[in-house]
Amino acid sequence: MKAGSGGYERKDIMSYSLSQLRGAWGAGKAAAEKEMNRPPLVGKYFHSIEDGKVKWQGKVVAELPGDRYLVQLFSWLSGDSTNREIINLGDMANWRFFSEHSAWIEAGDKTFQEYQP
Repeated sequence: MKAGSGGYERKDIMSYSLSQLRGAWGAGKAAAEKEMNRPPLVGKYFHSIEDGKVKWQGKVVAELPGDRYLVQLFSWLSGDSTNREIINLGDMANWRFFSEHSAWIEAGDKTFQEYQP
């Protein structure tokens, strides 16, 4: 930096107007609030409903980049684990989620009967 009249020349510092700073702060705050208000899905059990029928039962194992989740599926007949799938968050809109394993088990028969023809 070069010395100028009364101090240093400040070419490395960008200046922002107060409205620009408020806008950036507001955008960051809105994004943080959106993230805080998103219900955590990892660890939740679920029943998926597709085309008016129950499709899967399982547990959300991990959150992946890009609003995707890794889920562990379980057999309707034996309850044993079967496959793992990567699912987009938007595809989970009609799923029923459960925090507790016991609530998921209790709802399983009712959900299966409710959504079968």
